[in-house]
Amino acid sequence: MNSIEIVLKSEFRHETQLRDGTPILIRMYEPEDIDDVREGLKKISDSSFYLRFMTSLGRLPDNQLKELKKIDHEHHLAICAFDTSQEPMVGIGIARYVRCEGEPEIAEAAVTVIDEYQNKGLGTALLQALAQLADEKGIQHLRAHVLSNNTAILKIAERAGARIQHYEGAVLQIDLPVSAALQR
Repeated sequence: MNSIEIVLKSEFRHETQLRDGTPILIRMYEPEDIDDVREGLKKISDSSFYLRFMTSLGRLPDNQLKELKKIDHEHHLAICAFDTSQEPMVGIGIARYVRCEGEPEIAEAAVTVIDEYQNKGLGTALLQALAQLADEKGIQHLRAHVLSNNTAILKIAERAGARIQHYEGAVLQIDLPVSAALQR
């Protein structure tokens, strides 16, 4: 059950299973998914929220959620993951990239997985799907900024062949060649 199909440039569906056998669907983010994203963010623990968003607010400010309305499938793209074993399907993760201004071959990438689904392969599945879509748009590197104590992400990045360097304060910059993410 590992089928990837791209119907149109803006359509993407990938059905797979997590390591524990949970069936998931990864597809393009749609504007009507915003409420699922809000609900999913409520399910993230304070520590996971801090590691991912580098803030202890416990919620994303509305202006950051509004960024998800600016998706154009070329410079700004997002995909969502759903647990298909539940009815209705439950949103469990999101990944997106935004092309870096002045560096069109690099895109700032981010992956968020709710706690209950972490350490089951979902983050890697989202990253691979995002890399495939980025590759189709000519993006050669995915870049992320993470806290230096975000050991889970750093291990994934190291295994994938990313270059990790100090950025600012306790923040590291990860540069992952898209080709390396596709080979995982």
